[in-house]
Amino acid sequence: MASLIEKYNISELDVYKLALIERKKAGSSYIQKERLKAAALTVLKPYKVSFLDLAKITNEIKSGGFENNQELQRKYADINLEEQISNDSNIGKYYSGVIDTFKSYSKGKKAAIIIGILLVLSFFMQNNNSSGSSSNSSSTNNNSQSCLGNEGCISKVRENFTNTGKTILGEEYIGNGKFGISFMDSQNPGAYNATVTTDCNCNVTNVNVSTIH
Repeated sequence: MASLIEKYNISELDVYKLALIERKKAGSSYIQKERLKAAALTVLKPYKVSFLDLAKITNEIKSGGFENNQELQRKYADINLEEQISNDSNIGKYYSGVIDTFKSYSKGKKAAIIIGILLVLSFFMQNNNSSGSSSNSSSTNNNSQSCLGNEGCISKVRENFTNTGKTILGEEYIGNGKFGISFMDSQNPGAYNATVTTDCNCNVTNVNVSTIH
């Protein structure tokens, strides 16, 4: 097995499960892919995989060919991927409910929801850019680069995420007041990575969010 799989001591069953999830992603719709990404994070959660290693370990799973290993196929022939996802978390039920509810809406209501989501995302991105610019300007003018948070600021970072309806799946202190956070968002279903910057008072000064691929 690949080095990161050994490093985190991921079980053979979970490696096979993750390989099946990655294979299923290839022919899935956007919503199904988001559901599968979140399911993969749920499988990895007990292993406390580093924020910086998430993408690397996914690539190792993809390139390992575990889903085509005949011994694993025989050993875990009875595995039901959809059932397993539901057993690991409520993600399957959650997404199914979201999809069924969305399908029941009229075309006009669907269009209004999509437009609303796009407007919210646009506003969020503008706020992030503005916050980043303001933070950078403040750092330059006040020579506040030395006023950086430390590992103890994680409690404030957690509070910031939980208060906005997000579920943290993994966290890591990167250094220089920055934290790497992987999370799920109940408002915008999917799995995301965030780099959070804090100052010496543990105030969150900047957040950069990206979708987990």
